Amino acid sequence: LKLCVLCAGTSPNASVPTVLLEAGGGAGLGSMVPLMNELARARGVRVCAYDRAGYGFSQSGYPFQNKTR
Repeated sequence: LKLCVLCAGTSPNASVPTVLLEAGGGAGLGSMVPLMNELARARGVRVCAYDRAGYGFSQSGYPFQNKTR
């Protein structure tokens, strides 16, 4: 299973956590980019978001759906 992940910003040191966002309501990773950039800029943290399995550019979570017949 491969998930599509995108990150913005950098953590200044190991004691600053990375913020992980999950898009919902059928929205894809692209809808999170403005929020990710603003959080990274305003808070000085690394922010990552991903497409859940079967959404956007991530693979389906069901192996039988990834096979061609």
